[in-house]
Amino acid sequence: MSQSPTPAPAELNITGIMSGHGCKVFIDKFLANSNAFKTYDDNVDGGLTLFCLMDDVFKAFLPKFKNLIVAGKTTVLEYHGILVYQSMLMLRSNNGLMNILATDNASKFDFTVQNDGQQVTLKTKVVTARITGTLIDEQPLAI
Repeated sequence: MSQSPTPAPAELNITGIMSGHGCKVFIDKFLANSNAFKTYDDNVDGGLTLFCLMDDVFKAFLPKFKNLIVAGKTTVLEYHGILVYQSMLMLRSNNGLMNILATDNASKFDFTVQNDGQQVTLKTKVVTARITGTLIDEQPLAI
């Protein structure tokens, strides 16, 4: 008896997985933003890593988020992804700057990946965030 093949990342219910693990507010806003979703959709096959904001963190930011224009909302949502597949193991072995999805011809955005043993943080000019776990790690996609 052979085992069924593992579904490709595009076939997984990514929305359900993220919603069920505390990222519902983030993924709902992401899916409602056609520009951010298109950036994701256009790049997932070539490699993509998304960092989803936990609901309590994103809810605290919602009043500011709601006041942004569409382009600002897109930038915030795209700020939480990079255009390469990076497993947690890869992030633990990489320190340094990484460009993010929000980078385009007009603007350059990045964050610094720093690791200390098993802990990985992402440092921006505004905040330092700690990666708490992995929801999906199937090349070409990590969340």
